[in-house]
Amino acid sequence: MIHPTTIWLMLQCACSPKSPSEEVVWQDDPQDTQNNEDTGPEEIIVEELEDTGTEEPLSSPACTSDVEIQIPTWDSPPAFGNTIHNQIQIYNPCPFSIVLLGSPLDWFDNSNFSLSQLPPNHIEPESSIVIETTFEPTHTGIFESNVRIPTDYKEITSHTQIEVLEALDLVLVGDGGLRIHIQNYGENPSDIDIQHESLLSTDYDFQDVCFGNNRFIAVGGDQSGTENAHLALYSKQSNQDWSDHSKADNPIISCAYGDNFFVGIAEHEQTPVHSLAGVQWQEGTRTPWMQHRLNDIAFGNGTFIAVGDQGRISKSIDGTEWTSDISSGNLDIHKIIYEQNRFVAVGEFGLILTSVNGMQWEEQVVGDNTISHIVYANDHFLLSNGMKIYRSSDTLFWEEVKESDIKLLAKIGTLTFGFKGQDIYKCTGENLDTCNVIATIPMGLHLHEAVFEEILDL
Repeated sequence: MIHPTTIWLMLQCACSPKSPSEEVVWQDDPQDTQNNEDTGPEEIIVEELEDTGTEEPLSSPACTSDVEIQIPTWDSPPAFGNTIHNQIQIYNPCPFSIVLLGSPLDWFDNSNFSLSQLPPNHIEPESSIVIETTFEPTHTGIFESNVRIPTDYKEITSHTQIEVLEALDLVLVGDGGLRIHIQNYGENPSDIDIQHESLLSTDYDFQDVCFGNNRFIAVGGDQSGTENAHLALYSKQSNQDWSDHSKADNPIISCAYGDNFFVGIAEHEQTPVHSLAGVQWQEGTRTPWMQHRLNDIAFGNGTFIAVGDQGRISKSIDGTEWTSDISSGNLDIHKIIYEQNRFVAVGEFGLILTSVNGMQWEEQVVGDNTISHIVYANDHFLLSNGMKIYRSSDTLFWEEVKESDIKLLAKIGTLTFGFKGQDIYKCTGENLDTCNVIATIPMGLHLHEAVFEEILDL
């Protein structure tokens, strides 16, 4: 297999233009010229070259400007977070082409920076090129790199740097008031705080957790599923511990954050509920003609989309009502996320639904088992059906990653978190090459959902 850099260098050699100082003279074979001394055209050409007077060598057209290179400011990712993409723009102000030399692998002197695709091998006169670059965040700190691109004109030099922030917190929730707070991606046992004691005298289950307004909100209801909705709030900004904010209404089974407010699903009436801070919740109006249970909700493109049993898909703009409530089929839909400018929902018998606007949906099937978990990070979707894990970069084509009964809960960069039974796993690598148990929850409890905190500016 030919390395991409080798291909780039081959193209470079093939496409490098002749130096302007070299004169190209097309003539017949020298042997033919010797055997035909009396032919007119050759003698005329020689005479013209000799009679031009003092011969002056040709030189490159003058260029008084330096090549311009612009490197936009990088986003600041969390430690070991998703790959960061950027574009370096180079402008050639000269009236001649400039050929880029050397191996693109050597243009950065820090291995965290690299090229995501082969660059052009030359820059046309008075034109620009764009070089696609990436940065792989590792530990917290400032990462710097010199940029040196040799050319047949002048070496192009610049400097770039990026700040990698602290690792993001991860929260998992489940039955019995289970709340698991993982810091530093669970590198050490002390980074994992497991709480499952009830905040009230009544035991209750958490069904979902969402992050917004710099706080985690866990939602659910009592174990009978018939009485109070319980909301445990943890404020990251003020470093507060979990506090209870119950409301005398039916349980909230799912939540999402978008446009500066939270929207959830009330279990019994199947109505949307909304809140600015996750403390006081206002109930919206129900759709009388749809009775099937809703299971999950996601926000994207200015819209909240909820999915449920019998193919139910409901839409809300502000959490006060379902502005659209339809059935996409007769299969139950369990989970929905919004990534890559599209909604992706999964459900029974390998069902996958995708939509850009939440109204028109494309359907496909992957495997035979029910899919109840899907995550996204590093430009890839991962889904699990209890037996196998599949991956896709565009939701159109899915490939099997590995056979595994780990249920996926969250992903960041090349780290994937999931659970099997009472064990919480952390897997490393894009193919989940290594999966290790980092914590174990008490017997009788079950995990349901997980969410990372978010960096709004990223």
